[in-house]
Amino acid sequence: MIFPTLFGAEMVLKVIGMGFTCYIRNGWNVLDFVVVVVSLLAMSPHIPSYINIICMGRVLKTLQNISALPDLQAVTKGFLKSIPELANAVLLLFFVVVVFSVMGLALFCDVPNSVNYVCRLTPYPVLTNWTVGMNISEYRCLDAPNLDLPSKEFPTKASSPWHTPQDCYWPTDDSYSRPCTFPGFPGNHICKGSESFPTWCGSNWDALGNARFKGETTLGMYGDYYFTRDKLLAWGTFNNNMNWGCTTFDNIFKAFVTMFECVTPDGWSWIMYMYRDSNNPLIGRCFL
Repeated sequence: MIFPTLFGAEMVLKVIGMGFTCYIRNGWNVLDFVVVVVSLLAMSPHIPSYINIICMGRVLKTLQNISALPDLQAVTKGFLKSIPELANAVLLLFFVVVVFSVMGLALFCDVPNSVNYVCRLTPYPVLTNWTVGMNISEYRCLDAPNLDLPSKEFPTKASSPWHTPQDCYWPTDDSYSRPCTFPGFPGNHICKGSESFPTWCGSNWDALGNARFKGETTLGMYGDYYFTRDKLLAWGTFNNNMNWGCTTFDNIFKAFVTMFECVTPDGWSWIMYMYRDSNNPLIGRCFL
């Protein structure tokens, strides 16, 4: 209420002193007029709330101070003239990020280096009506190998037993959401659980990249919560500890986002911890 009142009073005084015709000849005055009118309309309960977005234009009023302060105007002009000269530096940074993104794809995209592997409550996928306490073997999804790791027996995606998505799921250990690795492979986090509740490392994709599950269903462990195919495949990696599945090297676009975040001073350390858990700690520490 304070800003509309101040801006409205300023507009009224200018219109009285200059006349409306002279007032609207100035671009800044037109901006003031629009902001004031929209701010007054936004006070009405019958106006949609998204009209407030236009009120953000009042932030541009601060730019008027540039024309009133010669020193600030000179600094601003110098900054604007330097932008084209910075294009080469920005382009160089872009190519550096792309190069490291491609290197990350080579190091972390293949199984078992991917961070899509998390701890599971069962040693293999189970039917959607399974829940904790039920006999695991009776609810086994597919009488076939998990194919968590590449196998000579299944050399192509089409030969994989998981080539056809199944009406199943692989329950995750939601109490400890971190990437995992397999016994005998480098990495800091191997799923163990406890004597009464062991856990196993696994992914919603097989080693050849086949999505295991159909989705579009409810799951026994989660009541009436409905899982679309995308939600079910992202389950286990779509959480805060895993950066919502965004910082991976699954493809060049996600790799670029991951490396761009590593360039910034915030967030890179958690990515490093993720890849130390699922990969060779030395490579994760040095590369990221």
